[in-house]
Amino acid sequence: MVAVKDRSVAFIVLLAGPGLKGADILRMQGRLIRQAMGASAESLDRSEALNRKLSDIAIAAKDSGDARTQMMDALSANGVPIERAIATAGQLSTPWFRFFLSYDPTPTLSQVQCPVLALNGALDLQVPPAEDLAAIKYALAGHRDVTVKELPGLNHLFQTAKTGAPGEYGQIEETMAPEALAVIGDWVVQRTR
Repeated sequence: MVAVKDRSVAFIVLLAGPGLKGADILRMQGRLIRQAMGASAESLDRSEALNRKLSDIAIAAKDSGDARTQMMDALSANGVPIERAIATAGQLSTPWFRFFLSYDPTPTLSQVQCPVLALNGALDLQVPPAEDLAAIKYALAGHRDVTVKELPGLNHLFQTAKTGAPGEYGQIEETMAPEALAVIGDWVVQRTR
């Protein structure tokens, strides 16, 4: 994170920023989204177990090709149709995704010296708000200027939402909820006077 290396950074505003390891975010995200779509408890458990296996493969594989091959085997063994298996393994085996899954933001966040505002929408299904904000709070424990807020009724994009499901994003005309902008604006103004 730039703020750790460059002390001229005046503050950080984290908008659904990761406080958890990427693999944990992805696992919880998958469960929350499937749950919102009405999946059964049994289906949720199976999907979560497969997601955990795929994340473990991505993190442990020697390279992207090895990760892709192992993922294809795991997906096939779980009855995933070939087209979906190719797309899933292709995405999860990219260098960026493999980095994301293995990245733990705690060591970096614990080094931050500047003021931090961390926000999540309460209806965020992509970055689970309660767990994520708790992890950010933990990483910044003892820091002198940290504000952590869960904003009611807002989704991952900080739009006013009904369910928070990603399928809603394109149906909402609001770019960003005025209350989110107000929280950010007020917080920034207080620190830049």
